[in-house]
Amino acid sequence: MTTVSTMGSLTPSVSKSLFTAVDRNGDQQLSVGEFTAFLDRLVGDLTGGHSTGGLGSAATAIAAPVGTTPPALPSASSLAQPAAAEDAYANIPGFDYTKLSTGGGSAGKYTPAVRAFSRAVASGNFAPGAEGIAGVVAYLRNHGFENAVAAGDSIDFHDGHGPIDVVTNFRSGNNMGWWFNNQPGTAGASRP
Repeated sequence: MTTVSTMGSLTPSVSKSLFTAVDRNGDQQLSVGEFTAFLDRLVGDLTGGHSTGGLGSAATAIAAPVGTTPPALPSASSLAQPAAAEDAYANIPGFDYTKLSTGGGSAGKYTPAVRAFSRAVASGNFAPGAEGIAGVVAYLRNHGFENAVAAGDSIDFHDGHGPIDVVTNFRSGNNMGWWFNNQPGTAGASRP
């Protein structure tokens, strides 16, 4: 477990700023979920502000185009960001961010559940996995989906659509990522 005191190789002000940025719940300890969420935000910053939706294949595919200079790492002061705003949305693979955040898109795909899910992921910078799903469900229960329950890598929003698969590669635990599989006819399809 990492604490402020174990980050002593950095200058005190940089160490404290970095630790504060990573310790989202302020308990002075870093969980695996907090650290993974921090890395996802950092990778998103390095890719022009586009979240990877969870560290995994998108994160490992990052490379500067030939003949260009890779982007500079963010400064320590820019890393100390507050928690996401209440109305923030996370990028969800397969969904257009603008449609998610503005209410656009077809009603069959851009359901109230996917919008709430996107906001839940953004609100706590939850990492995909069992701990992240629990955090997302807690958010959902306080934001219009009081009966939401998790089972494995799915969440049943109790909105008439049944359980929705929300994490890729959950069973293997490798390269897990958020997604929202509410499209008909994809039950047996290969998952990203």
